[in-house]
Amino acid sequence: IAMTRAKMCELLADKAGLKPLESFFTVGLFSALDILMERELKEIIAPLPLSEDVVAALLERKGEKGEAITCALAYEVSDFANATFQKLTAHDIYVAQIEATMWANMVTESL
Repeated sequence: IAMTRAKMCELLADKAGLKPLESFFTVGLFSALDILMERELKEIIAPLPLSEDVVAALLERKGEKGEAITCALAYEVSDFANATFQKLTAHDIYVAQIEATMWANMVTESL
């Protein structure tokens, strides 16, 4: 889940022409830390040297990065009405999800 979210956020940002892509990837990856570590996300990320926009995206779903993770999370649960990002088409978002899933599967299989 974390890898798929990370790659999807990165791909959404890339398709929308936003930078830096690494920040979008980080938001997607860290969005699942609470699940993985069974602790509150706010508590987990507090000691980490993250930029304000990354923290705002993770905790409050604010800014472009917050919009990206909101889109990825909506797509995860088939909430297609809320799976929107910038001016990307539904097809663009669908392709990003498929590519992200394929990439995450390839990465985890290679471990």
